[in-house]
Amino acid sequence: MQKNYMESFIGFCIVILTIILLWIFFGRNELKTNGTLISVTAYFQTVAGITKGTDVKLGGVKVGKVLDVQLDKESFNPILTIGLDKAYKIPADSSFAIKSEGIMGGKFVSVEVGPSQEPTKDGQIFYNNQSSLDLESIVSQVVFGGEGKK
Repeated sequence: MQKNYMESFIGFCIVILTIILLWIFFGRNELKTNGTLISVTAYFQTVAGITKGTDVKLGGVKVGKVLDVQLDKESFNPILTIGLDKAYKIPADSSFAIKSEGIMGGKFVSVEVGPSQEPTKDGQIFYNNQSSLDLESIVSQVVFGGEGKK
């Protein structure tokens, strides 16, 4: 009887420890904002791999997140609504690029900082952004001698 009691106690401790470690692991990735998020709009040619909640990083530091992904009804280009932490004062002439975290990693939106001293304003629109690379079409061009996806 005493042995079963001790095994149950150890099992309970392992479950609690696992929950704490998962909370620490997933909780560290949250954007800690000391201010509010400003909402900006960015137009792209393609946003493959980007979804609502995707990180927005500047120099590897999370400075925002993707709030919404839409499709322009006239040009059929994707539009990202991005929330940036107001505390960072990102220059108004910055641009965005979709980058990969590695060969097998996910995608994120990178801020390419411009030289302006004026900070980005809420509701600002960014047009000159770099879309993600389509690895499949690049490999296809190399393997099949210039023929892309059709």
